[in-house]
Amino acid sequence: MDLYDKLDALVKKAEELDELGDELAKVDGNKNPIQERCISQAALQLADEFE
Repeated sequence: MDLYDKLDALVKKAEELDELGDELAKVDGNKNPIQERCISQAALQLADEFE
């Protein structure tokens, strides 16, 4: 994997993380705590992969 492929993969992960953050901001935790928890977990896993 060359440098450009690695950079492309990082950009895609960053975009996915940004999208998850947007989804999490839309969720009202008081009304749907399960959905909030699932999105939070997905964001944390993606952040770990991003590192």
